[in-house]
Amino acid sequence: MSVQKQKTWIFSIIPIVADFARNVVRYDVFVSYSTENKRQANAIKDLVTKYGAIPFMAPFSIEAGADFQEAIQSNIQNARLFLPLISKKTIKSTYTHQEIGYALRCKTDILPIAIGNIDSKHLGFLSSKQHVEYHTKECDSAIKKRILKSYLKKAIFFIILGGLLIFNKQVAYMIAYLLKLL
Repeated sequence: MSVQKQKTWIFSIIPIVADFARNVVRYDVFVSYSTENKRQANAIKDLVTKYGAIPFMAPFSIEAGADFQEAIQSNIQNARLFLPLISKKTIKSTYTHQEIGYALRCKTDILPIAIGNIDSKHLGFLSSKQHVEYHTKECDSAIKKRILKSYLKKAIFFIILGGLLIFNKQVAYMIAYLLKLL
């Protein structure tokens, strides 16, 4: 295949890959919080945005008329990072417990963020995960590191996919077809 045909073919497949990327992960980071910790959740959302990721925060990230539970589950499942804000108020919230349980079930990367002194017995299944304290340099650094790590994995996937597209047209068509099915 000539270089010109390869370039034409590559540019023809880009919309398929872009469409796939847009539809698979709309939000990179799921921020789980009690509504009573909205101020802290907004600060975490700003931090996530600062590092180039797109945060999901219910109810603000859910489109009008969308099924609330479905939107939550879908975005936890597709998130690259789950940030539960753990506070004395969170412990009383049924929704945050359900979101944490679902994130654990989905094997989403979880970084618990503690607000104030939290007894580890209140963390349930999260007690085995090392948490960071809210509004510290450690918290900022941990979020940045996790976001960069997730983008690195995403970049490696697209580099491998790009290599396959360039070297084998039939494999590329097969991958593009499979991606459309997902």
